[in-house]
Amino acid sequence: NEKTGHVDLNFGYKNWAFLSSISYSDFDDLKMGSHGPDEYLRQDYVDTSGNTDIIRENTNPEKQVATGYDQINFMQKARFMPNERWNFELGLIYTTTSDYPRYDRLIRRRNGNLRSAEWYYGPQRWFMGNLQVTHKNGSKYYDNVQFTAAYQIFEESRNDRDFESSILSKTAEHVDAYSTNIDFEKKLSTDTFLHYGAEYILNTVNSKGYAIDITANTKEAAPSRYPDGSSWQSAAAYLSLKHKFNERVRLQTGLRYNFINVKSTFSDQFYDFPFEEANINTGALTGTAGISWLPNEILQWKVNFSTAFRAPNIDDVGKIFDSEPGAVVVPNPDLKPEYAYNGEIAVTLTPSKKLTLDIATFYTYLDDALVRRDYTLNG
Repeated sequence: NEKTGHVDLNFGYKNWAFLSSISYSDFDDLKMGSHGPDEYLRQDYVDTSGNTDIIRENTNPEKQVATGYDQINFMQKARFMPNERWNFELGLIYTTTSDYPRYDRLIRRRNGNLRSAEWYYGPQRWFMGNLQVTHKNGSKYYDNVQFTAAYQIFEESRNDRDFESSILSKTAEHVDAYSTNIDFEKKLSTDTFLHYGAEYILNTVNSKGYAIDITANTKEAAPSRYPDGSSWQSAAAYLSLKHKFNERVRLQTGLRYNFINVKSTFSDQFYDFPFEEANINTGALTGTAGISWLPNEILQWKVNFSTAFRAPNIDDVGKIFDSEPGAVVVPNPDLKPEYAYNGEIAVTLTPSKKLTLDIATFYTYLDDALVRRDYTLNG
């Protein structure tokens, strides 16, 4: 029973253009189908009235009580183009939800009874401001250049309370994300094109934990989901080259160097960790190369090689949470990046305009994979 409304306004002049948009959606509880495992049915649910939890029978077990939520979206775009060579674009986006239930946690049971009275995400908020400047027909160093700067805010919280408990556990996260990118494009010859550029990203994470007594209306500090005040930084430079040897053989290749820093400080207020901080500096040079060969109109061969890496992020390094019943994930400040090496050979057959056959084989070698394993901490 979704209800959605939307309105937008677009107007422009010779050098200016504007677009404003707003949408609102209200989503009722989900309803599942009639054929499936009985354990998915919602036989009962918890109703809280005056700080008292009561288990109610669900008159329609196929209705997933407490899955509904609402959401609102705003967007504003502006464009200024003073001449054919310059283009300026500004984008602003804001979206937020109401409280958003975590249904799989609401149907968990303990000793035959529902375990949680409440389990929901607080409003998920996202704001982005994005400025993009494009310049064409520039100089001997580039034909086109594009500069992008953006700022984003993310907010959400996790809230859970056991059945007949007065304590609501809450963790709240706030992320500020800054990013800049500049990308150049240059035509070196009729058959050769070059892209090159640089990028910088900074994410800061604020994370708080609370224990809220809904009966006494009090709030105390509690463990947070992530180390408060963590930061993640990435600086990169890259280039890519496209070259056509002739009408049948083409090459595309690229290189990128990425430096990443992850920093978290662990508080000893709630956990006695044998470490105080994680400070990981890592960098890697990755590349890709691919050749396409068309010996005739029916056959095409492709060969590609590439490398990749993923550095640990704040979620990998510092998160503390119960991932599943009987298991707790703990921080590891000694994580290292994972690397992947990829190869692919593909052939395309086009015997007629009505039939195309693609055949591909590929291989990936993953080294130092970031995975969870059984572990002990201080015994």
